[in-house]
Amino acid sequence: MIHHIKHLLGCGQCLSPLEERGDSLHCPRCASTHPVRNGVINLAAGGPREFQEITIDMEAFLADARQRGWKSAFPDLLQRLSPTHRDYMRQYVLDKRRSAWRFLANLVPTGVAVDFGCGWGANATGLAQNFGTVFAFDLSATRLEATLLRSRASGLTNLVPLLAGDTPKLPLASESVDLFALNGVLEYIGQFREGEPRACQRAFLQEVWRVLKPTGQVYVGIENRYGWPFFLGARDHPGTKYTSFLPRWLANRICQAQKNEPYRIYTYGYRASQKLLTEAGFAKVEMYAPYPHYSEFHLILPLNRPTAIRWAFQPHSRKRRAAQAVLSRVNLLKHFTHCFTIIASKDPSSGSFVAEVGGLVPASARSARPFYVEIPRNDKVIIHLSSGAKGPATHLGLLSLTPREAERLSASAASLQQVHAIPGLPDAVRHLIPTLVSHGTHQGQPYFIQTCAKGAPALRHLRETTFRTQCLDNAVHLLVTLGQATSQRRPCDEALFARLVSTPLQAIANRYPEQLTPARCTRFINFARGRWLERAVPLVVAHGDFGLQHIFVEHPNPTITGVIDWETLRIGDYPMGDLLNLLVLSKLELGSDNHAAATLTTIDEIRTNTAERAWVTQYVDALSLPAGTTQIAAVLYLLRFLEVMQEHGEDRCAPVVEQLGSTVDHILSATNLP
Repeated sequence: MIHHIKHLLGCGQCLSPLEERGDSLHCPRCASTHPVRNGVINLAAGGPREFQEITIDMEAFLADARQRGWKSAFPDLLQRLSPTHRDYMRQYVLDKRRSAWRFLANLVPTGVAVDFGCGWGANATGLAQNFGTVFAFDLSATRLEATLLRSRASGLTNLVPLLAGDTPKLPLASESVDLFALNGVLEYIGQFREGEPRACQRAFLQEVWRVLKPTGQVYVGIENRYGWPFFLGARDHPGTKYTSFLPRWLANRICQAQKNEPYRIYTYGYRASQKLLTEAGFAKVEMYAPYPHYSEFHLILPLNRPTAIRWAFQPHSRKRRAAQAVLSRVNLLKHFTHCFTIIASKDPSSGSFVAEVGGLVPASARSARPFYVEIPRNDKVIIHLSSGAKGPATHLGLLSLTPREAERLSASAASLQQVHAIPGLPDAVRHLIPTLVSHGTHQGQPYFIQTCAKGAPALRHLRETTFRTQCLDNAVHLLVTLGQATSQRRPCDEALFARLVSTPLQAIANRYPEQLTPARCTRFINFARGRWLERAVPLVVAHGDFGLQHIFVEHPNPTITGVIDWETLRIGDYPMGDLLNLLVLSKLELGSDNHAAATLTTIDEIRTNTAERAWVTQYVDALSLPAGTTQIAAVLYLLRFLEVMQEHGEDRCAPVVEQLGSTVDHILSATNLP
């Protein structure tokens, strides 16, 4: 483990190259020895410092993880925590979106990256997918071992944990690193070093500059000193109010009076952040606004393109539109955004992966520049690319945060080509489906570029009752048109029945035998057999995740302008799955507890004289569906939901599993359904 990375390391005291002695590293000048324990190389001047976000018996957890593996031990740890702490740890440790900022830098598949202050490794494991070697720095030995165990469980063998960070020099060779990450770290440098805090931060950044290659970059995730929450009373890092934007001497007095400690955790505004990095030697500083925070974000807006805010948010109230217009016109966002995402480069000509993706749009489709970056609630990143300086986006660059998502995006690309190739697909449907214009691998990262739908997701206007009803009505009409154009009626023989019904039922029943008992399974099989077997069932093209979050409109016009996210496309699928998903997700977004409860609510509304009944009747009549299809499709919908959610962890399935048996009984007992 040590041999292949030893040339990249140096003594943190004198910068001398380190010599390998067995399982340790030795500095010939300082005569210091740096042992390796549980895979962690100790390059610190002092001993380990344990930091606890919440109270966890780390030694017991690590012993469990060594014995049973990370993938078994960590879910069990989550279950032992309180609900609040469980949610925090799930986001802090498992949320893969935390490392999505890396696409704002250059990716070097054979290069070296550093995550300084890695915590539980959310950023380090993300970087390990795009760099040859990743050094995870921290002063907590237990968190470093947890990061190592986590990376191994993910199949990553290129992550090297270093117990380091408290020496005068970074224990790295000069010009050895391609990307250096400081996520929530820079502000604390002055707290742990002697001297004026800003001078300490500048000296540290100069050390970062030293270890970076001539084309190297540093990423900084940090709060804005003048971020709007601080003016509203949000607590500053020391736990005090209103000290962030006050003069340092006054903030220091308040801190001494309230906390009996000096004010040494410095953050900076827009221009001061750029100045600090420039003084440290960086030739190019690019500023972004992560929304809502640098540690948990779903948007990254470039602060040199203020019009991006207009297209990223698109509020529907007059007051918010007016506020947005002001922010866009005078670019106040850059001065009062809560946080900054900063990419600083040694070379002024250094670019970014997102910028290069824009250059991959074929010339025939017009060149495009990155407009803003969106990170939805799955494992992908969407780069909104615009041909004009002020938007809107004309193309989308789709990137994966995990190998599994890369497979899904690849399948989606193939699906888009398949659906466009369907004979007889009405133009009214075809023009709503994105077109794939380019795909491949760049800087070791798979990418997919497709045309962009106009407008914004209809989900943003879900609370407008009339508008929501009109959107749903248009969406059902689209599903009817798609179903009629793509359906292939065929008798449901034993092989088709097994594929659509028996196999998915048995797969879930094997996992949850207490909920899907043999009696329940038999009842459902008999119900479905009596209504589908040997009858003509239309197999349709299904979106797979059809909902208002993927349906685009130009508010206040409810006409659908596009349908996105076709990676779960299925050709030859059972009918009505998309329709149920559309209706159930609408209930979920309006406050239903989970998919089981929302499905029951939907079934009950279909039984009565509601809009839901009219929509289902319209679909059933248009496709001439056999009797009982509504019940069969509702059960299959829940089974598919559980199949998908199992990929994200059992805790996501739990609320549905608890109600699964009673939900199936209720669905099969429902009468008066179309």
